[in-house]
Amino acid sequence: MKSLALDIKKTLCIQQLTEELPVLRARLGLSQEEVAERIGMTRQSYNAIESGRRPMLWSTCISLVTLFACHRKTRAMMEASSYCVEILNEVMCGC
Repeated sequence: MKSLALDIKKTLCIQQLTEELPVLRARLGLSQEEVAERIGMTRQSYNAIESGRRPMLWSTCISLVTLFACHRKTRAMMEASSYCVEILNEVMCGC
């Protein structure tokens, strides 16, 4: 049962983050290419995720949450995204 709850939280986090990507990226003043470079993927792959043409992998989600949570300009938005911060804490702490 705990695994199902974790999977649901992951899905919600991915959905929420996908919707917020353009705003988060703009707040940092980064291009799609710059974000893609920072998380280790191609611009084309990132563009497909941001535009909703490709589903985001969990590993990509963690990379993006980490990127945006580490910058003061986007940290507040990430903290407001309770699923993303909550799930990241669970993964990082093993809670």
